[in-house]
Amino acid sequence: MKLIHNWKQAWRFDTTRLFLFVAILPPLWAEIPQDAKDAIPAAWQPWIITGIGILGAVLRLRDQGPAK
Repeated sequence: MKLIHNWKQAWRFDTTRLFLFVAILPPLWAEIPQDAKDAIPAAWQPWIITGIGILGAVLRLRDQGPAK
């Protein structure tokens, strides 16, 4: 595996931040009170993570500025 040339700045990438957010979703979801969870329609729940994944793909294609 070969790293990207600016791997030390990876924490600045929108996609890195988004995927770190996805990584903390399960423990975060467990801490949300049940009444707040019930406010999200059950039909929407599978689409939320799908939307986050699509957003990650779109952000990865977007120019995130020059490498520093």
